[in-house]
Amino acid sequence: MLEKMGSYFDVEFESDAFDAAVSVESLHHFTKAEKIPLYQKIRNALKSNGYFILTDYFSLSDSDEEFQRKELLRLKKLQGISDSEFYHYDTPLTVQHETEALQAAVFSKIGILNHWGATYTLKAEK
Repeated sequence: MLEKMGSYFDVEFESDAFDAAVSVESLHHFTKAEKIPLYQKIRNALKSNGYFILTDYFSLSDSDEEFQRKELLRLKKLQGISDSEFYHYDTPLTVQHETEALQAAVFSKIGILNHWGATYTLKAEK
């Protein structure tokens, strides 16, 4: 397998190539709509009994999630940054919305392995 570097949104993954995929504290900048195609790509890259481990921190309420998203848009507008440009600002989803994104990507079983405060480790099985 050749080593590939780049954004996980842009790099192609081989189908049925991996036993597991792991993400730690890197996906809390993206919307549910942005994550679903990525999660579909990850699922496709997993072998039939593969799984995805996601550890990240999450919003503790829908209102907090909504506030962070609005704040990001406000800051980008204030600085003249287009909506299509990435701006490093944390906009975590709730665990429920993250789970919905994984379900939309057709993972068969999704569960919480552990959590401490707002940080959770989720496991999604192909």
